[in-house]
Amino acid sequence: MNEDKIKELIEKSGNNFHYQVVNFLREKGWFVSISPYYNDIIGNRPREIDIVADRQFDVKKPLSDRYKGALLVRLFIECKYINKETVFWFDIKDKEKAIKKICKDTSLKPPSENNLINSHHYLKDNTVAKLFASLPDRIQDNEPIYRALTQSLNAMVYYRSDHSIIPEEKLKSPTLENVKYPLIICSDFKNFFKVDSNDKRGYSEVCDNFQLEVNYAYRDIRGAAINEYFIIDIINFQKFNQFLEELEKTDIAIIGDILQNSRAS
Repeated sequence: MNEDKIKELIEKSGNNFHYQVVNFLREKGWFVSISPYYNDIIGNRPREIDIVADRQFDVKKPLSDRYKGALLVRLFIECKYINKETVFWFDIKDKEKAIKKICKDTSLKPPSENNLINSHHYLKDNTVAKLFASLPDRIQDNEPIYRALTQSLNAMVYYRSDHSIIPEEKLKSPTLENVKYPLIICSDFKNFFKVDSNDKRGYSEVCDNFQLEVNYAYRDIRGAAINEYFIIDIINFQKFNQFLEELEKTDIAIIGDILQNSRAS
């Protein structure tokens, strides 16, 4: 047995970080599926996503502590151990598309009908990353961020209508709504830098969690061409807890408020 090779394999595999994220989610009450594989019918090849995590949040009846139903939140997570410099180019977020995305995927209404949507975390920042590079040759298949966003979005599209991974005996009903988020969780941001189109100073370090805006073209199970707008949260693992707490205070709270006051029993 070559212990040095075994240690090197463990250290370089990235699975230790993967399991850090898994254990953290379990401690926070999430149910986790580790590296589920699925068959991409269109591409005719197997694919994998690092983590699918589900958690339900109770919705109470109006002016009461009585249970009405549950909001199911699902995370599609790619974990990345970042060991090389990566630059992101930031520009103005397409808020019109972001609002349409939120309205399509949740029970929230546009600002003209209800201002609750303004608290959704997709509308928090005015700028988003739109381009990125870690290699000068620009071969996308070699880009860690490109591979991560592809895996998270492919899985999200594939599992969009799938049942919850929460065991049936622990699954609360009725499920009033389910919302889904693609995430890329990074080991740290020490190798991340950004260029802002309005910043004449050149580049700066990335310090906080941020969003990547993607117009994603794919084919559905029927072979129809789809072009869909996504926002992907890119998260520093050291700030993952902060992200989840903010998600509860923003998206989960306002969607829960809509569900609480809806006529559905």
